[in-house]
Amino acid sequence: MAFNIRKTPDAIVFGLVAAHNKRLVDGVGSSFHLDQTATTDAFDYKVPTVTRVTVTAATATDTATAVTLVNNIKSVCDTHFADSIAHDTATSAAVTIADATDEATAITLANNIKSVYNTHLAESNVHYNNDSTNDVTNANATDASTLNTLVNEIKGDVNAHMASAPAGAYVNLIRA
Repeated sequence: MAFNIRKTPDAIVFGLVAAHNKRLVDGVGSSFHLDQTATTDAFDYKVPTVTRVTVTAATATDTATAVTLVNNIKSVCDTHFADSIAHDTATSAAVTIADATDEATAITLANNIKSVYNTHLAESNVHYNNDSTNDVTNANATDASTLNTLVNEIKGDVNAHMASAPAGAYVNLIRA
C-alpha cells in the first residue's frame, strides 16, 4: 500500500504520521491496546519525551504503604481508563471513591478499584483484544492483611494489562 502525498512539509508530516499509526494498528495482533498509556512532553517538539504510566508505589507491607499504593493505583487507573488512544472505543470505567487516608478508606478504595478494573477488562469493544488474563482474583479486602494482598495483586495486574501494546508510540496530532 502506498500513500500518494504532495511534496510539501505539512503533507509529508501528515502522511508519515498516518503511515506510522497504520503500522501500529496493523500490528496490534493479540495486544489489548493500541498504545501504552503515557504522558508526553509536547513542549519540546524536536525531542518529545514519552513517559509510560505505571503503578510505581512500593509493595504494600503495612497500612502506610497500602494507602500510598492504593492511591497510586487509583491515579494510574483513572489515567488509563480515560486513554482514548490506547482503547478501541471509549471506556465507561471510573474510580469514584476519594483517595484513601487510613486503613478503612484504603479497604473501601481497593475494593472499588478491583470492581471497576475488572469491569473495565470485561467491557465490550473497549480493547482491541479482550483481556481475560489480568483480572483481579483475590477476595475483597476486609482487614490490613487482606488489603496488602489485594493491592499488591492489583498493582501487578494493572501494570501487566497496560503494558500490552505494540512496540512504538502512537502519534496523536493535536491542534496548536
